[in-house]
Amino acid sequence: MNHLKSCVVLITTCVLFSGCEYLEKHVYLKNVAFEVDPDANNGDAFVCNIVVPYYDDLNQILKSMDAKTYFTQLEDMKKKYKDSIEIFSYDIIPGKNKPSKRIEPRSRFKAKGAYIFAKYSSPGRYAETIGLYPKLLVQLKRDRMELNYDFRLKDWKK
Repeated sequence: MNHLKSCVVLITTCVLFSGCEYLEKHVYLKNVAFEVDPDANNGDAFVCNIVVPYYDDLNQILKSMDAKTYFTQLEDMKKKYKDSIEIFSYDIIPGKNKPSKRIEPRSRFKAKGAYIFAKYSSPGRYAETIGLYPKLLVQLKRDRMELNYDFRLKDWKK
């Protein structure tokens, strides 16, 4: 009987861990909002991109990129991976919040991941993995980007 219990525990553990890997590859993000400080990016307008890759190799490339590298290679990636990438681009003006925007990837289940890149002028990574939660508030500060998944869209100030 103990052998049977051990087998059940082992099988359950394997299913749970393989399920976690399975879940991590899907994109559950449906809404994104931007809260922008007046001094974000030293007061200069900039761009934020949410990127959804549909190709494993591209996913690995994006996972390791910082924002400067991403924006430098963006045009080449659009050409090389034109059918394997989706980009949602947002123009950011310091001091002007952007209300919730709907994110509609062509396939949440075929997506290999999701990333956000902010084109700040100051040095820094400004790149994060996203997509595991249905809503996201991106808080853009003077020299950093913060992600908040624990908020209610209806309560978010516009």
